[in-house]
Amino acid sequence: MKFYPDERFDSWTRASGHLYGQFQVKLPTQTWQQAESGLIIPSKRPQHLFRGECGDFDMTLSTAHRPEKTPLAAMPEFLRLRKALLWRLQQSDYGLTSVEGLALLQHYGWPTEIFDFTSSLRVALAFAGSKPVNIARICVIPYEQSLGGHILDLSGHPWAARAQRQSAFGLVAPPNLLDLKSGEARIRLGVQWYEFPVTHQEFSFLEPEYQGLLNPSTDPSAAFLRHHVNEFVEANGPFSPTFTQWLIGTIPMAARCLLVKAFEESEVVINHRGHEHLPRFMEGIERECSRRYWSGEAQSSARIRNWKWPAVGNMVIDPRTYHPEEYSSA
Repeated sequence: MKFYPDERFDSWTRASGHLYGQFQVKLPTQTWQQAESGLIIPSKRPQHLFRGECGDFDMTLSTAHRPEKTPLAAMPEFLRLRKALLWRLQQSDYGLTSVEGLALLQHYGWPTEIFDFTSSLRVALAFAGSKPVNIARICVIPYEQSLGGHILDLSGHPWAARAQRQSAFGLVAPPNLLDLKSGEARIRLGVQWYEFPVTHQEFSFLEPEYQGLLNPSTDPSAAFLRHHVNEFVEANGPFSPTFTQWLIGTIPMAARCLLVKAFEESEVVINHRGHEHLPRFMEGIERECSRRYWSGEAQSSARIRNWKWPAVGNMVIDPRTYHPEEYSSA
């Protein structure tokens, strides 16, 4: 069935002006929520959530329900790794629920049943304008009506650096509501769609904003997924070539950088950092090194044998995620 937007504009510029005037100027709603301590505390939540799409898609499905992802759900390796990652994210250092863990994984490429949204129209417009196209769209959902599903807010969690940048929310839609462009979604969730083209000039204006929202080199959280995949392989053995190829093309190839803050008995207190200051970080080579680790052609654990934490104040780079010795031949 052909999709028809609620309103069509002749440019990204006109659309953004209209949407800002209609939605973004509205102040957040103050509510009262019960904290874990039992106290009732004031909280602010947006009146609307936004989603930007760059391209002409007749349906808007979650990443887990897109046809190209369907074979993954039947792969035992996919299911085992997903289970292990969700278990890890529920441990005390992360402190996420299972569904919050899924939302965090989604921000770094892992397909889930969650729809990405943002409370920032600016962020949604940057995603919509991420390429020069004839058709881009903004989806708007009233926050109150979207509670027909389940709303997740990771924008304030210390582990969700990318989600913080994107003022990100996640929508777990009601059962059997798979398509945000369906008539049912428009009725049950109050979904509205706005359509417009993106010119080359508008794209040039938006590209720095869009790249900054995704840039792994300045994101302290970007390497966590690669790190935990390394741990999984070391404990459980290599993946098949097919699944390895999918992984290296999906998750960020970032270096895990840590600043040693203190030692407390047997524990080490660390702060995570992005890898932006590492010399000559080369994503293609890092991708190949991870391919060798995850397919069993090389042993990542050998790189940390006899390794010890340095003194307080020193930076640590996980040698399984940074291979400068490989760069000399590139």
